[in-house]
Amino acid sequence: MNMKNQRIISFSILILISLFLFNISNALIIYLRPPKMFIRVNTSETVERSLVIENRNNISMNINATMGGNISKVITIDDPVFEILPNETKTVDFVTNANNPGIYSGQILVTYSTGKTELITLSSDITVTAIKNQESNKNIPETPTLIIIIIVSVIVVSVFLLKRGGV
Repeated sequence: MNMKNQRIISFSILILISLFLFNISNALIIYLRPPKMFIRVNTSETVERSLVIENRNNISMNINATMGGNISKVITIDDPVFEILPNETKTVDFVTNANNPGIYSGQILVTYSTGKTELITLSSDITVTAIKNQESNKNIPETPTLIIIIIVSVIVVSVFLLKRGGV
């Protein structure tokens, strides 16, 4: 094999390897945090939380956030569809409000799309524990305590007066 053919073969191999590496470098980097969230809420409260999304790529991405599971009964996503620019960080903000006590679980599914690649979906597992508002029961324990203090005071005063009168 002469020197010219070796150079052509070497150049062809270099181009093939470069094309292969170029396809690997087109992989998207996606980021969603936190991957799991536990939220405790009273039935009379509203709690605001958010998921962090970063676009670590050099192209813009479209974001679509949806819910799976029964958390859709207690969670509302503020702005579920938006665009995120290259090297930008945004949040998916949501509000939790439960009218009935219970445990609600599911996922917020965040879909990334560029129009040039297949859709990529990441999820954040969310568990909401809603408890009945306990503020209305705060005065009930104070009443028996007050009654007990009054009864003990009456008994102590009565015993003291009886002992004093008998001397």
